[in-house]
Formats: sequence, structure tokens, C-alpha cells
Amino acid sequence: MSELKCLVIVHSAPLNFVKRNAIRSSWTNNSYFPDLGPIKVMFLLGKVTDDSTQSYIDTEFGKYGDILQGSFIDAYRNITYKAIMAYKWLSENCRNVKVILKVDDDVVVNTFKFMKTFLPRFLKSPRHIACRRLHKGPILRNLSSKWYVDPNSFKGKTRYPDYCQGFTVVISNDIIPELYEASLVTDFFWIDDVFLYGLVPQKLKSIKYTSYKYGKDVIFGVNKAIKCYQNEKGDCPYYAIMPWKNIPDMITKLWTLIVKRYQTK
Repeated sequence: MSELKCLVIVHSAPLNFVKRNAIRSSWTNNSYFPDLGPIKVMFLLGKVTDDSTQSYIDTEFGKYGDILQGSFIDAYRNITYKAIMAYKWLSENCRNVKVILKVDDDVVVNTFKFMKTFLPRFLKSPRHIACRRLHKGPILRNLSSKWYVDPNSFKGKTRYPDYCQGFTVVISNDIIPELYEASLVTDFFWIDDVFLYGLVPQKLKSIKYTSYKYGKDVIFGVNKAIKCYQNEKGDCPYYAIMPWKNIPDMITKLWTLIVKRYQTK
């Protein structure tokens, strides 16, 4: 496409076939918002060692053509490589898109609100990142923590530099090549949010941030979101929802409510 407003890049695990299909058929499906799009989606995967899983991925790619797969092993501590891979691919192959929306595959985006309300403002502001930005997040040194950081990393520090929670991040495409180059000269750190949306952008000049507010722009869990979209009065403010559980079903359920609400307006 000669010009594209938004490309959605989704961090996904190889076996999450059902989640990917839920995203394809819901909030990235242009048939629901023909006057707002088009948007495109690309799923980011790493390498798998199981031949049958790879065969399924090959079949999926043959059907949809929307998977970018790297040569690194797909593992939790390799997630950072997925974004670096995307930065490289976008820098070399996708300069025509205006905005990159990065999400995880357990997130529902209110595409109507994002495309109507947020994106027009974002497009007017180059060198821009929007996310839920965390200030002075604690570095966890407890061995029992999933996010344990050994004493040699961030030595002598107890807090991270400001960074974005990576479940949903909006990046103007004009800075993607700079982010890619900066990622190659930044000491690697396995916690992707800290590395990709904290350490790497620090090396760029004149970056503008918009910080999402929890409970206003983004929300975790489904109960408040469902109640909000079922309410006939007022505007439901959420750009993105992370359902936490029963992900494919909740993606479909929330999107059905979103569509019903916006198509009746």
C-alpha cells in the first residue's frame, strides 16, 4: 500500500493460534470500520524447535500472510528480540506507514475510538510515543520473582529509568529507524518493556511522550469494560483492554459490545 495510517504489530507466542485468529476477526478486521481504515496487522514470532508446530505456522502464514518469524528461539526471555526484529523489518520494508501500534496478543483495542479520536491527534505530532509510562519502577531483586534481576544488572540501582508498559505502545514511524539503530548499541536487557521503551528511546533526541492513564485510557480485566460498553449513556473511554483470562473468548465478547455500541451511534 502506498500509504497506510496504522500497522499493528502483535507480540504472539507460536502456539497462540486461537488468539491470533480472534484478533484477525475482530478489532483488526477492516470490514467493521471501512471509513476509518485501512489498518494492517503483523504477528511477531520466534523460532520453534517442534516441526509440527512450525508446519502449522507455515500453513497459517500461507493463509493470512501476516506473520514475521525470527531465527531466535521463541522464549520469554527473548521477547526483546521480537521488537528489534520488527524495528529492522519496518526500517527496511515499511516506510510508508504513519503509525505503529504495538500490542500483546491478549489485548483488545477499541479501534473505533483509537482511529477516530486518538490517531488524528497523534498524526500531527512527529517523534512521538504514547503508552502507559511508569516512573521509577522498582528493580526486583527477589529470587522468587518472575522478573528477578541479578545484582550485576543496574548495579547499585533500585529503580528503573522511566519506561512504557509494553502491552500497548503507539510509535510514530519516523523514529523507528533510529530506535533500531539505538537498540544495536544499547546493552541488552531481557525485560523488554524496560529495554525497548525505556533504555533505547533515551538515546534519541526530542521524543514526545503521551502517557495513557489507567482507568481512563486503558484498563485491566473485563468487568468494568463490559459494564462500560453495556451502558447506553455516556462515552466509554478505553482505548485498550487487557482481559487477563479466557483471552480469545473475551476478545470476541468485548469486540461484539464495542461494535454494537459504535454502530448504533
